[in-house]
Amino acid sequence: MADKLTSKLADLPPLLIGVSGGADSVALLHALVEAGHRPHVCHLNHQWRGAASDADAAFVRELAGTLGLPVTIESCTVDRTEAAARQARLDFFAAVAQRTGIHAVALAHTADDQAETMLMRFIQGAGLDGLAGIWPDRDMAGLRIIRPWLTVTRAEVLEYLKANRFAYREDASNADSRFLRNRIRHELLPLLEREYNPAIRAALCRTAEIIRAELAGEPVAAERRAVRRLSFQQVEELRRATRRKPVTRLAGEWPVNLAGLTEIPELGLHLETASAGGERFDAGKLGPAPTIRTWRDGDRFQPLGMTGEKKLQDFFVDKKIPRPQRHRVPLLCATDGRIAWVVGYRIAEPFKVTPGTSKVICFTARVTTT
Repeated sequence: MADKLTSKLADLPPLLIGVSGGADSVALLHALVEAGHRPHVCHLNHQWRGAASDADAAFVRELAGTLGLPVTIESCTVDRTEAAARQARLDFFAAVAQRTGIHAVALAHTADDQAETMLMRFIQGAGLDGLAGIWPDRDMAGLRIIRPWLTVTRAEVLEYLKANRFAYREDASNADSRFLRNRIRHELLPLLEREYNPAIRAALCRTAEIIRAELAGEPVAAERRAVRRLSFQQVEELRRATRRKPVTRLAGEWPVNLAGLTEIPELGLHLETASAGGERFDAGKLGPAPTIRTWRDGDRFQPLGMTGEKKLQDFFVDKKIPRPQRHRVPLLCATDGRIAWVVGYRIAEPFKVTPGTSKVICFTARVTTT
């Protein structure tokens, strides 16, 4: 379970993280730390619940201190509505971003939050923008809002907390039936699961994903529309043709330019060194002559946060990377040949930045496909 949750946290930039003290945000904070991140903890006390709200703030401050993380806690007074609270938090994150220079914020919304949001917007009436639900990665007010756990269920979060004996705060207002979201969570969704569709949460999340792809103009949206228009006979012909199509295995190795841009057209890779942002590595361990290469049979590496090595083939399977694409995934390798980064997916544990690192090197990567 822990590996499933932390695997979704690879390749993230330096982060602020919103921590309310509740189960979801506390679990995400622990998982980020377990995955090797050192986020700046942010907590906004809305003062809605008096002493209980103050206790939440004190809990978050103590938790950040225990983990050795920087923390910013502030208080505000806003109308007791979800919209007002959301805007207040966004303004708070923007202010902290200006002070810290960290402009990416991790939030702990889960698949359950996505399903609840979809139902709430159906009920209230919404266009396609609203029915796209919660976006996993979006820019808002100069901030990059990252929600890495939109495919993780609340039950999985609670299991993770229980297994690790991580304490968190219970917010009594989550049971207040005056809030529409709470009525959806405790009444409507259980009714729909019981009487209509046991997999209603997954169905709502899938609908939101389809709409987001359409709005973003992603190639997969056009592919889905095309597939829906195919007849059974056409699908079978396509399936047989795909089985007959030979797979070209790309193999190669290219030097990395540590002073700037490395472009590898064969892989569609644009790799650039940066003074900040992107993925951070211990430059000493990477060595003076790193390379980019393709996957080789028998390759192994130690994913960030894991204690042992893993076959790269098994890693590809876990990430659901189709077999024909695996030989086009760039691998950043150290001078001694060890895999330091499966580009776009996860860095390797031995190359992370630690308190003993004397020099840090950062890379940003963009992979385009044809």
